[in-house]
This record gives sequence, structure tokens and C-alpha cells, in this order.
Amino acid sequence: MKGIIKFMKLIVSILIIFTLFSKIFAQNLPDYLDPGEHNFDKAGYKLFIEKKRNPKLLKEYIALEKRNYDVLRYDLYMDWYDLISKHFETGNLLTFEASNKIQLVILENNVSFIELDAMLLNIESITINGQPSNNSNKKALGILKVNFNQTFNSGDTVVLDIKYNFSSSENEGGINVYEKGTPIELGPPPNYDTVFIEEKIAYTMAEPIDARYWMPCNDRPYDKALSSFTVKVPKGYTVTSNGLLTKKVDLADSSTFFWKHDYPVTTYLMHAAASKYHYYYDWYRRVSNPDDSIKIEYYVWEKDFQDTSSDGMTHNATYAFRNSVKMMEFYSTIFGEYPYERYGMDAVLDCWFGGMEHQTITTLHRNVLRKKNRWGGNADNGNQLVIAHEMAHQWLGDLITCASWNDIWINEGGAVWSETLWQGRTNPDNYNWAIMGKMQTYLYYNTQNVQPPVYAPPIDNVFNYATTYMKAGSIYHMLGVMLGKERFLEILREMFAEYGYKSLDTEEFKNFLKSKVENPSVDFDTFFEQWIYKAGHPIYMVTHSTRKNQADEFYKVNLNLAQLQEGDDIPNVFQTCMWVKFFGPDGIVYIDSLVNKDRIEQFTFTLPFKPDSLQLDTVKTLCQVYAYVTDVEDNSDNATVIANIYPNPSINKDKSFLSLELKEDSFIDIEINDNLGRKMDKIKSGFLTSGYHLFDIQTKNLASGIYLISIQSKGKLITKQLNVLK
Repeated sequence: MKGIIKFMKLIVSILIIFTLFSKIFAQNLPDYLDPGEHNFDKAGYKLFIEKKRNPKLLKEYIALEKRNYDVLRYDLYMDWYDLISKHFETGNLLTFEASNKIQLVILENNVSFIELDAMLLNIESITINGQPSNNSNKKALGILKVNFNQTFNSGDTVVLDIKYNFSSSENEGGINVYEKGTPIELGPPPNYDTVFIEEKIAYTMAEPIDARYWMPCNDRPYDKALSSFTVKVPKGYTVTSNGLLTKKVDLADSSTFFWKHDYPVTTYLMHAAASKYHYYYDWYRRVSNPDDSIKIEYYVWEKDFQDTSSDGMTHNATYAFRNSVKMMEFYSTIFGEYPYERYGMDAVLDCWFGGMEHQTITTLHRNVLRKKNRWGGNADNGNQLVIAHEMAHQWLGDLITCASWNDIWINEGGAVWSETLWQGRTNPDNYNWAIMGKMQTYLYYNTQNVQPPVYAPPIDNVFNYATTYMKAGSIYHMLGVMLGKERFLEILREMFAEYGYKSLDTEEFKNFLKSKVENPSVDFDTFFEQWIYKAGHPIYMVTHSTRKNQADEFYKVNLNLAQLQEGDDIPNVFQTCMWVKFFGPDGIVYIDSLVNKDRIEQFTFTLPFKPDSLQLDTVKTLCQVYAYVTDVEDNSDNATVIANIYPNPSINKDKSFLSLELKEDSFIDIEINDNLGRKMDKIKSGFLTSGYHLFDIQTKNLASGIYLISIQSKGKLITKQLNVLK
């Protein structure tokens, strides 16, 4: 016993040290980037990916590779009695007996075998259409090859009944088991109370490719099937799963729960959890028919249900779920009626994710029930967004599902955008602040344009927070801006009707938009190429000049946009819809729009006032503004060349930029000279058309000092000073 006590003290000490360092790190982040309790543990996810996956298989898992059959139904039985009743300690085996009856249809002719995904599963027997399999069935590299007793042709139905057992010496991600009393982490300051597992718990977690760890299946997101879960557990435990509970059979020491789901579901959205849960529910009256109601069910530990504290230090389920019915009403109004027979949420601990949108039964990290995060900050808003995010997935991710992991942006981007819709449901300003936070979070992680494209992330980075979530959510937002939010929501409802209970890939998503909208401001092929298939975002340098018209009291404003982004797989030009705000005296604001289609482009506006400044609307378009430069030259009609340098001084930079605005076509000579008049470099010598031009001034090899940029045009010399500091 003393040894156990010493070990517990060591564990708690380590947790305290880790928490303090985590707190220090978190304090260095802006508030809107604080990851809080419930963003997934990316490092933890990558660790178990590396432990479990054969690298040769990873490319196959991420790609859309359809097999020669389509699963129609899974009927799964799992005997978790021993798994839960026996105490699990390190070195012991987690085991359970199971069977899976798989009904499928063949899609090709002359098929003599099929392949299923299966990991850590010991196959005991297979029957094919009720007959024992006469041929040997092989399992290698996670693939179960099922040899048929005959050949089948396209349209033939095959029923496999596979008996197997699961065996593992540790939690492998697919099956997670935690003993009651296990210390997990420290609670919020100032108490830093140790958080324990309140009741023994076992649950499945399949996203992205872990259903194969607890059932043989076609573990690819494009394949959806009807399903049932039958799970045997010790008496006193409750099992929740997809769909509806159709029956419960109690024996002297065990209970068996029969769950059935009458809507197609992909394997990574299948789920079962068992613990000594307190079960309660709310009623949601369907917005399409108030006489029809469904349950919103909650599965939480008794302690969390009974908690009524308001200080945020403990887990209070009733408070955390207070908005569930309102959220369901909201999403059913904007997306169309909730598409399933029931909705529920189960709380689990421990886990590396904040929430998981299992179809009809979302799984939440238990800390979503606690108002304070582990650093003592208020996490209530973030908790509500996790609940909203996972509920919105029931449409964007479950009703329509990414056909492959290449297309996961469809799921996660839609749910992130849906969070902001919930936040802005009563006030558009709240929506703008929320979406700006998503964009700024992406830019925070991608200041140097180093993040990969949204499309086809590597499997060990499939949950890339910057791109899979924040950038993808911003893409949904920009589609809503370009098409109009109400029109975009209408198109999504039509998409749900067309692809509901199915999967779709990125090209199908794009082509559906093309079928509904003619002549968008930016054509969809270009939009998807630059935002989905390519990396990065536009980085702008913005300059402008103002001239007063002599004939009237109006002002001519030339707005010059230069895109500066560069790098591998980053578009040279992003074609973007932009909005610009001109600010004048006495609080005057003039707003206009434009479509930027070139890397360097000039736009002209006529205003009834002289603007003091201008600003691109970076809430409507995901972009980064490198600099706003206001020309300070004589902007009368006599000025033929307007020039500016930015940044100036150039402090530890590899280059600055020279912007030129020419009133008319001209031959130009541009040189860099040091303060003794010695020529250091020639930037340009040649003919330039009227309009806006941008040149790089390479400063990487220049020593600290003062340099003169000389610009000769039509016999006139303009000199600009550049300060270089290193």
C-alpha cells in the first residue's frame, strides 16, 4: 500500500509540474488562440499513429480507393463483460469476444475474394451465406482477405458472419478502458485537485481509421451501411450507441443492450460506450412538425449530474447542456430538419479529443462539463462551441460525409463555420467577431505560409488545426460572402437532399455549387484550386494616391493592390472578392467592392471627399495585409510618378518593396546607390505602361546604412531614401 501511495504522489507531482508549464505556455498566447480543455491533443494523436500504423498503409488510408463491394449492413455483437468486470493493469491483456454479421453487395463480375480491414483481431471463423468458408482466409498488414467458395457477380448479395476476439496489452485508440480511481490530470487553480476516473469506462473511438481495431469492416469513409450494436456488460453498467435502444435484457449479473440505427453510417462514426452512467434527457420538438419530438439524451457520471456548483471548478452537466435544445432548433432551422431518430451525448475520460461527432451520439471530453479550464480561465464559451460544433456535424460530416480523408475539410470546415453561425444567431457583429477569430487563429499558425493545403492532409496531420479546421471554416465563410449567406445555406440544404446519407468528395462538392450558381464573382474552378487544392493565402501590400479633379469637387483615388505571397504550392495570384473602406473627415465611411484577379492591380474610385485612410475588409476575405502605404508625393495632376518604399527602414529584412504609380506610359531607369553615389544595383531599365508597378529591393546583401533609390522618367529625377539596419 505504501508503494502505491508513493507512486500516486509521484504521478500527482508530475501532473502539477506539467500543469504549471502548460499554464506558462498558455499565457503567451492571445485569448482567442488559447486551446482550452478540448482541442485534441495533436502530439498525443501523432504518437499513437506512429506506434500503431504501418507506414506502407498510410497512403492507402488517406486516398479514395473504392473496393469491389458495398456494405449494406453491419450487425455487431461485443461481449464486454470480462473487459469491464476484470481489473486491467499494465501488462494484462484487454480482451473480448465478438462477432460481426456483414451484408454486402458485389460491384464487379467474377469476384472470388474480398478484402476487409482488421487490426488486433484474431479471426476464429467465417461463414459465407450461411456456409463455412472452405478456403483459407489470410490476415496481413491489417487486411483480412476473405476467399469465397464460389465466384460472385455484380449485384450479388453476400452475407459474412465473422466470429473473432480482440486482444491488446494497452489502450490502442480503437478501444479505450480506464479503471475507476485512475488519476488523469489536475483541476483548475488554485486548488489543483486531482481529477480521477469516477467510474470504470470502456468506449470505442474510430476516427480516422480505428474501427478496424474492434471490428472487421470496410473502414473507409465513403462506404455507409445500416447498423446494429449489441453489447453485453456487467449489471449496473449502461451502454449507449448509435440509433435507438430497442431492447435491454437483464440477467443475474449482466445486462445486454440492443441498439439499432436505421440510417446509413460510415465506420468511423460508429460508437459504443459503457460505464455506470446517469441517464437523463430533454425533448426537442421538431421545427418542421412540433407534434413530433425526439429525445436529446445525456450520459454522464452521477457526480457530474448531481453537481450544482457555479464556481466552475467542478463538472456540472446540467449547466453545460443548457443550450442543447436551442442549438438543435437553430441548426434544424438553417440546415433543414434534424435527420435522425434521436440525438445523445456521452462524456468520457481520458481521451485526446474534445468532441467526436459519432452519428446520433456525440462523445465529449468530460472537461466540456467544467466551466474553468485547467489554467483557471473561463472555458464556458469554448465548451458551448464544442457542443455546437459536434451537433452541427450531424449535418456536415454525418448526413453528408467526406468520401475520403482527402476531403475532411468538408466535415470540419462546415462544423467550424457552424460554430460562428450559432454565435451570430442574434447579432451579426457576434458572427463577424467569431469568424475573424477563426481567421486570425489560422494566420497565427501560418504567418510564413508554411501550412499544407486544405485538401489531402497526411494521415498523421489530418486534424491540422490551422487548415483542416480554421482555414476550412473560413472557406465556408467566404463562399457565404461571395454567394450571400442565405443563398449559400439554401444550396447546402439542396446538397443535403441530394447527397444525404451518402458521401461526397471535393470535386462533387464543387460541381454541385457550379450546378446551382451561374457566373459567380470568382469561378468555382479557380476558387477551389487556390483555396482547397493549393496552400497559403493572399498577402497584400496596399498603396493609394488621391488627386482632386479640377472640374468638380470630387477626388480620384487610385487603390493599388500587390500580392506578395510566395512559396511551394502557393498560388502566385489569388482571385479574391475584396471590400474596401475609405475613411474621411467627420466619420465619413465609404465602402465599395472589387474583384482582384492579378498579382499587381490598380483600381480607381471617385469619392466626394478626400480619404484620410483606407482599409481592406479582412473579415470578408481571408488575407494578410503586409502594409498600408499612403503616398505623400504632390498628388496634383502635374505629378507623373508617385513612388514609395516599404518597409523603410528595412530592419533585418531580406527585401523591401518599391511601389510606382505612373500617370502615363514611360521609359524608366531605377537604381540603388549608396550614400557616396556608387551604384549598388539596377532594379529596372525599360518601358512601363501607366498604372501601378511593384519592384523588389534586395537588401539581404546590403550593409547597414543609407541608400538612395533613383528613379528617372521623362527627364525628371526622383530620389527616395532607404535605411537598412541589421
